[in-house]
Amino acid sequence: MSNMRCDTIFIGSIIQYVLRTSQQPVNPNRLWRGRVEMVIRNAYNDRQGMCYVRSIEPGYEGLGECVFFGQIVGIEE
Repeated sequence: MSNMRCDTIFIGSIIQYVLRTSQQPVNPNRLWRGRVEMVIRNAYNDRQGMCYVRSIEPGYEGLGECVFFGQIVGIEE
């Protein structure tokens, strides 16, 4: 993740993220979008953490997955 502020991620936020290489994405540069349902922050390092999101991508609506802060490339207003 670039110099994005992770403390601006809340339940209900819509984020843009990329898949991890361990997920073996066909297109590793594709941006995915999801609505945040839960945020877990590291108590000692504000830049580490993860959130649970539900996809809002056409064809993938409602599918949930864990997204680490390092995967997030954007937060929509």
